Amino acid sequence: MLVIQTTLQLIQVIYLVSIAGRIGGPAGIVVSVGDMMYCKVDGSPSGDQATVGANWDILEGNIDLSNITITGGTINGTTIATSNITVGAGKTLNVSAGTFTLADDQISGDKVEGGTIASILITTLASSIINMADAGKAISEHLG
Repeated sequence: MLVIQTTLQLIQVIYLVSIAGRIGGPAGIVVSVGDMMYCKVDGSPSGDQATVGANWDILEGNIDLSNITITGGTINGTTIATSNITVGAGKTLNVSAGTFTLADDQISGDKVEGGTIASILITTLASSIINMADAGKAISEHLG
């Protein structure tokens, strides 16, 4: 058996903002046209933000989600297909616990240490052509 206990509160008046500005005086909350305000406390006196601001809630009617800054949290199970991701100076993109996948030839040697790959270990190399900087030496001379 599911038992739900709740307290219903009758909201007698909802105010629709028709002129943008501040509600609750100069230190009040900024409201925009289309926002709705309602009082959570019956018989709340009028006053400024400091006096009665906690008695009121504002429902934003025109939230702009086109430029959101995320300062924390986790994004799971989604693809970011329409935006670029920039890692700011001094910040880290840590993929050490996951997989970082690149397409074939997506990073060239020109992007690694200024065009030089400093060290490489190849456990198996198969080729029918070997190009070397000093073609006059035998392969055995290069291998030591």
